[in-house]
Amino acid sequence: MELAFEQKQEPCLRRTAHLALAQEQTQELIIPDSMPDASRTLICYAQPELQSKTSRAGSLLVTGNLRTSCLYADETGGVQLLTAELPFTVKLESGDLQETTQTVVRCTVRSADSRLINSRKVLLRVSVLAQADGYEPDTRTVRTLKDPPACLQLKQQTYSDLVPVELAERMFQLSEELALPEGRPPVARLADYSLQLTVTEQNLVGSKAVMKGTAHLRLSYLEEQGKLCTASLSVPFSQYCQLEGDYEDSETLSVTLCVTGVQLEPVMNEQSQKLLFGAGILAQCVVLQPRQLTVCEDAYATKGDFHPEWQEQERLMRLDGQTLREPVRQSFPAQAGAVLDCRVYPDAQAIERTADGVIVHTPLRADVVYTDEDGTICAETFRTEVSCQTALCENGICEASAELTPEVYAAAAGGAIELRCDAVFAVQSFSRQKMQELSGGTLEPAPARGANSPSVVICRSRAQQDLWSLAKQYRTTAQAIQSANHLTQPEVEAGRLLLIPM
Repeated sequence: MELAFEQKQEPCLRRTAHLALAQEQTQELIIPDSMPDASRTLICYAQPELQSKTSRAGSLLVTGNLRTSCLYADETGGVQLLTAELPFTVKLESGDLQETTQTVVRCTVRSADSRLINSRKVLLRVSVLAQADGYEPDTRTVRTLKDPPACLQLKQQTYSDLVPVELAERMFQLSEELALPEGRPPVARLADYSLQLTVTEQNLVGSKAVMKGTAHLRLSYLEEQGKLCTASLSVPFSQYCQLEGDYEDSETLSVTLCVTGVQLEPVMNEQSQKLLFGAGILAQCVVLQPRQLTVCEDAYATKGDFHPEWQEQERLMRLDGQTLREPVRQSFPAQAGAVLDCRVYPDAQAIERTADGVIVHTPLRADVVYTDEDGTICAETFRTEVSCQTALCENGICEASAELTPEVYAAAAGGAIELRCDAVFAVQSFSRQKMQELSGGTLEPAPARGANSPSVVICRSRAQQDLWSLAKQYRTTAQAIQSANHLTQPEVEAGRLLLIPM
């Protein structure tokens, strides 16, 4: 007889691309005639704003705008401000990308630099990192053996997987009137305002992806006397994204947020303590469904001759993701009297494989503006690194990203600048499984057993052996051997005398 199988098609999304590309944008700025000459540059700020993402055959175009500001010191030691907008287009290439590919995109700044060309010209240089995952509609075939004969023994292995099943997007706006923290001097001119988004809750409620989070606004500004000041504000939000499917608590939601635009204007009143804030945000939502894949990896018949057919396959299984938080505590030598501003940029991650798992390394760049002990304004760039460690299976693959928490503290302390912040690592693990799956076969009847055929065989195991292999060798069942010998483990130690029921 020939084995019969039932096949079920399960719709899903297949991740076809995992891409990242850093690109440097440069622009020369001419200092207007109304502003004094520059003696040196101090710090450069940059905020990426996503405009579009377009999938094509073989590539993904990510376009956006870098809103940049540059502070420089004039010949009197005063602080001056230059602003510019740098458009960018990053082309991510992959043969697996199609026009129909759905994507999840992130844009971050790796570094922002400025230098003097001469006293009337400044060169801006900003490195922007574009990261993207591409998904295509797909189906997974689940094969089940239909009415297997009682004499057929099957060795099955079950694998766990988190399968993406839907990707949805929604644009939303934030609008708020904000007050400067108490004790901060009024805003004379904004130098920079950057927005960092964090998701605190993400849940599936029927056909809606519900998310809660906080928009962290950090601003640098000049007060009336030209002194550089900073302030941090936060705006909570609660939003949802409509989905096509209807989901339960067992599914997982992954939300990636992108800033599409930020506006900040001081309210012109006597105190100038109010700020009108607006932001455009793109929410990219991926629904992940836990699924069990059961594969028949071996088979034999206790009666008759079984001729199996096998199908070799390799699958990449998504495991549970982790969020790891690591502190950054670093001291940099500097004769600083007071720190005026500090911006820290994480660079691309490097993954090191170890005997116990993986270590994810993230270089950090800290741009610090401070006054020395004489009150002269200074600026320096310092570099350090933060890392995290996690377990990973032998055939595992690790993907990781890192960002800093909005709370970054830098202060002068005894001939040094003390930096304190936390890095949050998002680590996703995958397991690459090579499988041999039963895809067919025929069972031929066995000849009748003779009258002198033994009902029990006595043997001594020569080496440690599992019950499945032993049962297959004697064409019996593992349960029968286990019961006859009162075994509690799936393996038999070397040298044990065994009864093998036939």
